Amino acid sequence: MLNFLFSPNSSEVMGSGSEVVDLDSLQQLIGYHRINIFLGAICASLSLILAFFLLTSRHFRKNSQLIITLAFADLLNCLGIFLMGIDRCSLYSEVIVTGDVDDETSWTCASQIWLLVRTLGDLWPPMTQLLMGLEQLLCVQTGVRSKRRSHCFVINSVLFVVISTTIGYAIAFERRFDGLVMFYCGRKATFGKVFSGFVYAHNVIGYVSGVVLNSIAAWLMMRKMKEATKSRQNSTIEGRSTDLEPDMARSSLQAVTNKRKHVALMQQIRSCLIVSSISTLLVSLPNCLSLCSLLIVSVKDSISKPAVYATCINSGINIFVYLLQNDQFRRHVIKFVTREEKEKRSSSMEDDTENDTITQAKLLNKYKAIDHPSESLYLNRPMIEVSHYTSSIIKENGDTALLQA
Repeated sequence: MLNFLFSPNSSEVMGSGSEVVDLDSLQQLIGYHRINIFLGAICASLSLILAFFLLTSRHFRKNSQLIITLAFADLLNCLGIFLMGIDRCSLYSEVIVTGDVDDETSWTCASQIWLLVRTLGDLWPPMTQLLMGLEQLLCVQTGVRSKRRSHCFVINSVLFVVISTTIGYAIAFERRFDGLVMFYCGRKATFGKVFSGFVYAHNVIGYVSGVVLNSIAAWLMMRKMKEATKSRQNSTIEGRSTDLEPDMARSSLQAVTNKRKHVALMQQIRSCLIVSSISTLLVSLPNCLSLCSLLIVSVKDSISKPAVYATCINSGINIFVYLLQNDQFRRHVIKFVTREEKEKRSSSMEDDTENDTITQAKLLNKYKAIDHPSESLYLNRPMIEVSHYTSSIIKENGDTALLQA
């Protein structure tokens, strides 16, 4: 199964049916997809770690359902790239070795697991980031982070992905008798140009919309924080002039609380804005090229294939963005890691204490053996189990001792 990780024997050109396959280009494609395998595995691991830390935090479980959803969406995207790399490398290696190409239809291609995971991973993250931008904007305008609203956004993102994927597979099922498709089962060969164009356009519009919405939310939040600062300064001056100390204390306490909430919200908006901006650069721009390739002219593999690497990196980099930009997430990760180290340290200290206790007991018995030999003989003698209120007589060295149980 893993023979494709090693370079197969090369050939020049092979023909099979109506397709002509350049075996030298297959060698190059195997190299591209090997990188997909390793990048997919690494980025999927990073997304899984991110999801773990988010789920172990009560704060993020309560207030950041869409960020958790994005972590799982990115995990699906990385797994889809990983599985695609394994399938393509295995397929191309088999073609080079056997010189045979299997006949594929749109429906036989659609039945492959990697294509399903890849489609879900293409559709879910852009919609999630669009809804994240909308949620941040509503939080700034209303001043309230609604848990019910977040749940509705999560459910809507899942429904969108399920409905879109179902439509794509319905198209593939309808096209099953339209003839053979390319043997490597790409998106266009499986779902047709219309659905493929929809996926490319969705990736562009979703990420760009996330940038626009988060930018508006950040701008409104900055204005709100400036107005709150001016209001706090004015209230301080008025309180000093009227000498209303209790009212001044209450207003200052409320101002400090509001400031903390504003700072936390601004940090989350900034994190979402950075994530959307990176996604726009790494995913939306390459998908514009794919859309041009679909509608106008084909793009070379040397340009289109590295775009998949950018998509995979985009899904794995979010954990570093949150570590740098979100203080609450950073504190949670540090606390979690240090807690594990403290537990290991405390368990090792308990083991050392137990060992020290056993050693001290052995030394005590040794000293008793030196100072009181008869008592040592009695202490080291095996205990004899007897019933309650029963006695037995033991004779040793002519002496008689009575043991009461």
